[in-house]
Amino acid sequence: MKAPAPYPYQTLAVAASEREIREETPADILGITAAHNAAFGRSNEAVLVEQLRKEGVIAASFVAVEQGRVVGNVVFSQLSMFSSGDAISAVALAPVAVLPDYQLRGIGSGLIRSGLALCKLRGYDAVLVLGSFRYYGRFGFSPNLARNVHSPYSDLGDHWMALELRSGSLSGRSLEATYPAAFHEVD
Repeated sequence: MKAPAPYPYQTLAVAASEREIREETPADILGITAAHNAAFGRSNEAVLVEQLRKEGVIAASFVAVEQGRVVGNVVFSQLSMFSSGDAISAVALAPVAVLPDYQLRGIGSGLIRSGLALCKLRGYDAVLVLGSFRYYGRFGFSPNLARNVHSPYSDLGDHWMALELRSGSLSGRSLEATYPAAFHEVD
């Protein structure tokens, strides 16, 4: 078992498996692409990650590595979010992928928790996600917090969720969120 890292987002070791969760490096890019392609059974999400990288809007990207192989990835990308002219520092959580043979082992949760911790340390106020409340609710995401955040995804009901990394950053205001162009270019 590895010694604890000085920051919770740098490395998480899992006893008996030698799993490492850390920020991506250039050497991980092919493994990240393979993880998204395998997890989703298509290339859309891998293309999204590559486009976000090209746009320079990735705020955090973590990989889970076992025995030298990338088995999962999560990406947080910068958003433009405004309320009456005031900017809110926010990120989108998307996509997250874990190789099918490695799912249901806590890898996705570890990736997300590591990314949320780093985004908070980097001073982001809020995170938006589109997905299942049953899954994302465990991290504190709430459809109620997203109700006043308007975007192309805000009409998707309880699948549209937000998490405050800075308490009160979303409360009591009407907000407009603009996603990076890559989200509109990839289906």
